[in-house]
Amino acid sequence: MPGPGGHHTMARWFATEWARGITDQVPPHLDTHTGTPLLADTGDVLLMHHLVPHAVGTNHTTTPRLMAYFRVSHTQHHTRRLEALRNPWLDYPTLTA
Repeated sequence: MPGPGGHHTMARWFATEWARGITDQVPPHLDTHTGTPLLADTGDVLLMHHLVPHAVGTNHTTTPRLMAYFRVSHTQHHTRRLEALRNPWLDYPTLTA
């Protein structure tokens, strides 16, 4: 993947090519077939930025996959959701220093 990270690729796409009404959630040029799988065990926790491109693999077992999903966001996120897609660190100003 080009650039310093997938979250930057996503932010550039939201800032320059994406527009309201487009239903795609990732850039069409993003290679969805490469990447590094994360194989987790029961009880593992994954923390990641909301703009990191990701996918959920197929569950090939007979045991249902259960997850809890929490999203940490700035108290004003609801007023600047689109801006947060275009600026990966908008909601995390202390991480930009």
